[in-house]
Amino acid sequence: MPPAYDITALLAAHPSSVNGAEMRESFAKRGVQLGSAFSGLATAHTAEAGGGTVLAEVGLPASIRFQQGAYRVHPALLDACFQSVGAGVDAAGGGGLLLPLGVRSLRIYGPTRNARYCYTRLTKAGVTGARLTSTCWTSTGPCCWRCVACTWEPVRPKAPSATACSASGC
Repeated sequence: MPPAYDITALLAAHPSSVNGAEMRESFAKRGVQLGSAFSGLATAHTAEAGGGTVLAEVGLPASIRFQQGAYRVHPALLDACFQSVGAGVDAAGGGGLLLPLGVRSLRIYGPTRNARYCYTRLTKAGVTGARLTSTCWTSTGPCCWRCVACTWEPVRPKAPSATACSASGC
C-alpha cells in the first residue's frame, strides 16, 4: 500500500487553486463537454513554482452516488482525478488539451466510497504527452487506489476534409 500522506502539508505545499467548474469551462472551450455526472472535481491545488504535482479535492456528485456499489472505482471518480491534471500539466503537449491514453496499472487498496483527495505526480513530460501517477485517499487518510504510469497524449486537431474546405472556402 502506498504510504499515507499528510494532507495538511500537501495543501500547504499547493497554495494555488483552480475551481473544478472553471476547469470544466476550460475543457468546454476546447471542445470537451462534460455532463453533471462528471462534476466531481471540486478544486485542483497546485504548487506556485509548478512542481509537477496536483492535489485535487474530489467526490462523486450526489446524482450518481447511488451507483458506487456497482464499481470498485466509479468511472466518474477516476475522471474527476483525471480532470485535475489540466491544472498542473500545461507544459506537456505544448499547452494543449491532454487526454488519457493508457494505464500501466490501477491498484485498489480499499473502499472508494469516501474518496476525497487525489494526488497526481508528473513523472515524464514533453511535447508528445505526459506520464503520471495518481493516488487517491479518503479524508481521514487511508489510500483507496493508485493509478501508475497513466499515459497522456495531446489532442491533435483534425485537418479539415476536402469536402468541408470546398463548402467553407478554406
